[in-house]
Amino acid sequence: MRKPTQGGSIVFTRLRERLASGGPATVVAVIALSVALCGGAFAATASKKKSGGVIITKLSQISAGVRNQLKGAAGPAGPAGPAGAKGDTGAQGAKGDPGAKGDPGAKGDPGESVVVDLIAPGDEFECEERGGANVRLESEELEDGVEVCNGEPGEDGAGGGPLAPGSTETGVFEQQYSVESGALGIWAPISFPIPLDTATVGSAGAHIEYVANEFNQEPCPGSFASPQAAPGYLCIFESAGGTASYNTTFEKVEKDPFGGLEGVDNGGAFLRFASNEVAEPALVSGSFAITGCTATVGDPNECP
Repeated sequence: MRKPTQGGSIVFTRLRERLASGGPATVVAVIALSVALCGGAFAATASKKKSGGVIITKLSQISAGVRNQLKGAAGPAGPAGPAGAKGDTGAQGAKGDPGAKGDPGAKGDPGESVVVDLIAPGDEFECEERGGANVRLESEELEDGVEVCNGEPGEDGAGGGPLAPGSTETGVFEQQYSVESGALGIWAPISFPIPLDTATVGSAGAHIEYVANEFNQEPCPGSFASPQAAPGYLCIFESAGGTASYNTTFEKVEKDPFGGLEGVDNGGAFLRFASNEVAEPALVSGSFAITGCTATVGDPNECP
């Protein structure tokens, strides 16, 4: 290998060797490459010399700090566009699997019992003379409880007052007679626990109805099992099935079997039956209803 001459470089020595051995084509290629690599720099240098500035052809020629300064401010927001149409409801999802069983809760605190302390009449409580009871939890003091007092006494009742107009009292009767006593007549007593007033007694004597095998007939809209009477009427009902008068016939109602006065008294009356066959035993049974009335004209419970 030929050694480089003094003042020359190894690179140019090798280049000359290759150019010498490559022929004309190699020389043309090297010249073209040199023009391509040096053309940009030549143009920039020429432009700089011509206009006094530098032409920027690549972003990398500008530093990052300068690039940030070249950014403009953000523009205003554009107008909102129209809302989109509501989408269709999606299909229902599949039922989820049951969750795991939860852990048992903590044990609660023990409850308290209720204590009831009686309050005797006259004790110094809000119940005063009536007495009652004090209700509290077992952990509370007596003064923390709630007092439950006895009710106040009601007003004295009239006691023994007459049957009020429109009010009805009912009862039953039964009487059996032997052959001997049947010849004298059969008497079945009825009584009125609530005494009748003068108006009802005066009208009931003329308004007595005997109901045999009939139901819900005015003025006695009832039956043996449910005796009823219109105001001022005494309604007498045979027992169920019409068997109340065995060997007997109803005759009348009297205040006294020996006095001969028909009608009812304040406290009751006697029902008189006759024996059909004197030589046979007799039996009477049934129920009755009597309703109080008033002498006031135009009242709904006016006596007939």
